[in-house]
Amino acid sequence: MSLARQLCTVFNGDNEWVGHIGGDDFVVFSDRLDIRQRCEEVQQLFTLEAAMRYPEAIRQAGFITGEDRDGLPRQFPLVALSVGIVVADSREFGSAADLAATAAVAKSKAKKAISGIQIVSNIPTLDGTSDEQKTVLLA
Repeated sequence: MSLARQLCTVFNGDNEWVGHIGGDDFVVFSDRLDIRQRCEEVQQLFTLEAAMRYPEAIRQAGFITGEDRDGLPRQFPLVALSVGIVVADSREFGSAADLAATAAVAKSKAKKAISGIQIVSNIPTLDGTSDEQKTVLLA
């Protein structure tokens, strides 16, 4: 539960809540506008702790070797943290399922993003770009 501790350390405000959805999925509710910087802080904490769990030779190589689902040898990257962010008050959600579907899209894009972070928002002040531009920049 290292990630849970890291999330609770960074997201510890009066109006913030960290929950465990299941597996390796967590949800954080926050009313702060510095969400991206705080997610980057969690990523840094996670990366430092995760690196210590690998032997030095693997850390130096930057990957592990194993078999893929087809039984073929393959190199896999070291574990990383992806963050999909949905700014909920920037959109109208008809149901919790609509919000969850939007979060799933953000998470999927985050896994492909170089930064590992994807923001889904209509609020241009978060980083000076529109939602469409964010998708291009972060995906």
